[in-house]
Amino acid sequence: ILFQADDGATGPELWKTDLTPGGTVRVRDINPGGAGSSPAFFTPIRTTVCFRATLAGSGTELFRTDGTEAGTVMVKDILPGPSSSAPTGLTEIKGVVVFAADDGVHGRELWMSDGTAAGTVLIADVNPGLGSSSPTSLINVYGTLYFVAFRPDVGNELFKCEIDPSNKLATVTLVKDLWPGTGFSSPTIFHATNARVFFVATTPDEGTEVFVSDGTPEGTHVVRDIRPGATGSAPSALLGVGPVVYFAANDGV
Repeated sequence: ILFQADDGATGPELWKTDLTPGGTVRVRDINPGGAGSSPAFFTPIRTTVCFRATLAGSGTELFRTDGTEAGTVMVKDILPGPSSSAPTGLTEIKGVVVFAADDGVHGRELWMSDGTAAGTVLIADVNPGLGSSSPTSLINVYGTLYFVAFRPDVGNELFKCEIDPSNKLATVTLVKDLWPGTGFSSPTIFHATNARVFFVATTPDEGTEVFVSDGTPEGTHVVRDIRPGATGSAPSALLGVGPVVYFAANDGV
């Protein structure tokens, strides 16, 4: 088991355990000194684990580890120098890790890595230019990546991404503009079951309710308008049990 811990001397660093006292040790002091590297977002791909960590002089970047000191290294300094690309949302899909990062040129966009520098590439500039689409809520649904991103013409909406890791290619598609125009439906709280994704979103007609999507515009719709009108039922805490999704909501009564 890999985890972050602070022994009071090196700051928050990368540790591992085999569930015995003797087998609970620091893997590497990534950022020497007392500040620590604060490793986070551990994501296994094949025989390695990708994560983000902070290193003086390089900022917060993508790292990988095989559980050994020698095998714990920075994958790529995506934003060269002391500034941080700050990878977030690390998600395994088809043997690679997909995440959001900012290289200082394209804004905060979607990246992919196979754990090597050469295999760490920008795969989608959803909001072209310096502007950021700021991808969040990344989720792997049977090999298709769903995520929420901003695009000036549609606002903050649900997108999907088909990835070809062998060619470092990706095709990004807007699933549906739930709040037509530049309004934000801002999907959140995702859960996947039966090749569909359930999420909470806001529209001008239904308010904030639970929606479902099979990746097509016609298959993306409100599950039920629990509290009719623009107020919405404000669903929270989605939990999947088999094919059923449970959640809390307020019907106004």
